[in-house]
This record gives sequence, C-alpha cells and structure tokens, in this order.
Amino acid sequence: MKNTQLWIIFVLHVLSRVFRQPSWLRFFVRQTRKSWQCASWHGVKEYWLGDYLLRNYLAKTRFILREPSPSIYKKLPPLLGKDFFSLLQAGPGGMSKKPRLLVIRSGAMGDVLLCTPIVRQMYKDRQGYCDIDVVTRYPELFANNPYIAEVLNWNDLKYNDRHYDFILNLDMSQEKNRALHITDVYAFQAFGVRDFDKQPEIFSTAQDKSTVNHYIESVGQTYIVVHNRHDPNQPHRHVDATLWRELLSQLAYQSGLPILQIGSPALDMALDFPGAVDVRGLFSIQQTRELIAQSKLFVGFDAGPLHIAATTQVPIVAFFTLVDHSLRAPLRRSGIFVPIAAQIDCYGCAKEYPLPWGFACRRGDSQCAKSFAVESTLFACLKILKES
Repeated sequence: MKNTQLWIIFVLHVLSRVFRQPSWLRFFVRQTRKSWQCASWHGVKEYWLGDYLLRNYLAKTRFILREPSPSIYKKLPPLLGKDFFSLLQAGPGGMSKKPRLLVIRSGAMGDVLLCTPIVRQMYKDRQGYCDIDVVTRYPELFANNPYIAEVLNWNDLKYNDRHYDFILNLDMSQEKNRALHITDVYAFQAFGVRDFDKQPEIFSTAQDKSTVNHYIESVGQTYIVVHNRHDPNQPHRHVDATLWRELLSQLAYQSGLPILQIGSPALDMALDFPGAVDVRGLFSIQQTRELIAQSKLFVGFDAGPLHIAATTQVPIVAFFTLVDHSLRAPLRRSGIFVPIAAQIDCYGCAKEYPLPWGFACRRGDSQCAKSFAVESTLFACLKILKES
C-alpha cells in the first residue's frame, strides 16, 4: 500500500510540474532515457524515486532562500540612492554585509550535540561576523550558546522571512557515512579536510551550577554518574539489566561511592541496590552536564548522555554494541576514555545498515547487549577511581 502511495505521489507531482512548466518535460524524458541506458528499469527507478521523488516529496526538504532576483538591483538605485548600496568594508576580509548561515540537524539528541563544534568553528572562521541559525528538534542543546543567533524548528523555517547566504544540511549525512566518526562526517561536509577543535560544548548558566552544587551538598561526598538506555523497541541499544546490576552493585560496594542514575524515567534504566540513587528527570541537559563534570567517573552507553559527558574532562567508561566505539569516541581535548566493546563476532554491525531504518539483528537475538565481561569492566572503573 505504501509503495502504491509513493508511485501515486510521484505521478501526480510530475503531472503538476509539467502543467506548470511544460518545457521541463523534455529534461525529465532525457534524464529518464539516460537512466535506462545505464541500468535499464533499475536505473529509471533510481532516478524517478531515489532522485526526483526523494528531493521533492516533502515541502520541508526544499529551502526558500528568499534572495531577490539580481535584475531588481538594476532598477532600485535611482529610487533608493547611492548610499544604500555603498560598500562599507565593515567586516573581516572587507565584507560589507554580515552573512546569515543556517545549520540543519533534526536529531537524535547525541547527533545534534555533536554539531556544536561545527557551529563554533563556522563562527570563528568568520571572526564572529555572521549570524548562525540552527534547525533542530532539540533546541535545549543550544541554550546559552554564544555562537547561535536563533534556534528554529521546522515550522519556524517554513514561515520565516529570512534569506540565508549559506545552508549546511547535516540531516542524513552521517546515516549515509556509517564508517566514519559522526563529527568527522559533519566536518567534511562543512569544511572539507582540515583539523580543528572537535570537542562538543554545552553552556550552563550560573543558576544551573548553583542548582547542581546545592544537590551535591545534599549527597555529601563524591559520586559516580551512570546511564543505561532501556528502550524495548531497540533491545540492541542497552546493556542487559542483569549485567548492569552486577556491575553497578559491585562498583558501589568496592568504591564506597553513591551511584547516581541519570536519564529519562520513560526510557532509561534505574536499579535499586545499596548505594543507588535515582535522579532521572531531575536535571536539565545543562545541569546534567554540571553533575557529570563534578563526578569521579561516568559509566554509560552509546547514547546522548555519553556525548554530554564528552563535554567535560571526567573519565568515561562506555559500552558499545552495534556501533564500533571508534565511531563514537569522545573527541575532546583531554580525559580518560575506556570503550567496552561487545565480545561478539558481529560487533559494529551498524556499518552494514547505511540508513537508520530497517535495522534488524542478523542473529535475531540482540546478543550483543549481553556480551560484556563484568569483571574486566569493573576492574577498569576501579583502576580509574584509584588513579584519580
């Protein structure tokens, strides 16, 4: 049924386009013929659905730059006067007008957070002489960010009246390049090949720090922060609850430190054992960052809180299943990072699924979530705590 709907949409769109622009039909037929010559019916389908329909299916995938036709500049000077178009040489490199840039990354939370070094470098490359807007489903990640002019959602983009001098659309960029670190994918798309500071950032307010400090005083001692996702729809995206309990209970017992369990009450796991403290849902993203920054250790999984921890210098021990740890390692200036890879032959299988949809465990049992050695992980955590 869905396939039929797509074909109907494709046919209606083509007919509408031909009605509005008859001359376009010749171009469409020519491209169809080339596709047929290259790969027969398969090539035609790739052009019709994978190229044309993919780019024109939804209005939100098409961006209105709102830049006037160049011909109007020939008509306006007599009406507006010469001073209106004078070159002030006001900005870096003699730029007369501050450019407005748009960066797009819808989700997920960790993927959006890893855009922050890209935005920072775009701002610094222009010596601050620019306005950068961001389109995302996670605007809270950019709160207090000094490099951002405004955070928009898709509806804002649809109805705003700005034009943009440069648009960087990072949606689907990493999904199409699963064999490279996500930040490096973003960086290549934005700058090509170059070196720069790739540490992500979250900006907290004085009130955020005060709130966390007040809570830490109630704890009364140093602590460990942990996070484990428990999404029943993605059994490959967490550590098995039995292994997790064994690790944390032993870590609390042998370290003598309380274990603060962060995340969302709806999606993230919290266990009850001596030393366990459930703080899920108590803190904002900025406050969570401050809580982790003052901890002795962060233990987590390949999910958003891991990347929040990467904005700090706190030691990190993190579990990985379907994504190889080299593709998610914190790219920060300093700090200990110990990856715990699933001990299974299909570890890192995400590279075989270039798109985020259609993933299915080829074993059929998501065994990677259970293929971790608790003893060696516990040893790594205790070693970090002893050395720090």
